[in-house]
Amino acid sequence: MLSLTEELLLLAVHDEKGHVILSSTALLPYGLATAIILDLIEYNKINIIDDKLVLLDYSPTGIDFLDDILIFIKNEVKSHRLRWWIRKISDKCSTLRQEIFDHLVNVGILKREKVNFLFMVDFFRYPTLNPTPELGTRDKIHKSVLFNIKPDQKLLSLISLMYFCGLIKEVFPPEHRKAAKKNIKKLIDEEEKTNILNDIVTELTIVIESSTEKKNEK
Repeated sequence: MLSLTEELLLLAVHDEKGHVILSSTALLPYGLATAIILDLIEYNKINIIDDKLVLLDYSPTGIDFLDDILIFIKNEVKSHRLRWWIRKISDKCSTLRQEIFDHLVNVGILKREKVNFLFMVDFFRYPTLNPTPELGTRDKIHKSVLFNIKPDQKLLSLISLMYFCGLIKEVFPPEHRKAAKKNIKKLIDEEEKTNILNDIVTELTIVIESSTEKKNEK
C-alpha cells in the first residue's frame, strides 16, 4: 500500500513526460510536507498537541523519506508549532522528492530515464511504468468527490492536499472540475473542528497564504 505522500506525488507527476506538472510546482512542497506529517501520524510516530508537533517514537518506519524527517524531528531541540514544521519540511522538498521518486522506482511504479539538455546537462525524468496504483487512487477520488461515497481518513487527506496543491485540473476532466471544486470544499468544511486533519489544513492554509503574500511583495 502506498503512503499518502507517494499518492500525492504520483498525482502531481505527468504520466508520460515524467516531471512534476507545472501548475503544482509552487504549492507541491507544502503539500508533500503536510502529507509526510500525516503519514508519520498514521505510523504513530508523532502527534499534534495544542498546535505543536510532538515526537512519540523515533524507531524507523522502513521508508527512507519518512525516516529522514523522523530523524530531523528527533534532532530538533525546541518545540515548534505545526506551521513551522510544514515550512521546514517543505524546504527539504528537493531532496525528499528525489527520495520518493527513488522509492517509487524501486517498487516498479515509475521508471527512471536520463535526459540530456543541450548536450550539457543530464537530468532524470520519471514516467509511469505501472499505472495501476495511480489509476486506483484516481478512481477512489472520483467516486468520493463526484458520487458522494464517503472517504476514509487517508482519502480525505489526499483530496484535501490535492485541492490545495492545485491538482483539480490534473485529476478531473473539464466537464467535472466545477462540481469537483464545489464538492471538495464541502468535504473540507464538513470536517469536525477537533479533527487533526482540520487543524493541519488550517495551518497549511496559513503557510500558503503567507508565502503568497511574500512573493507578491517582491
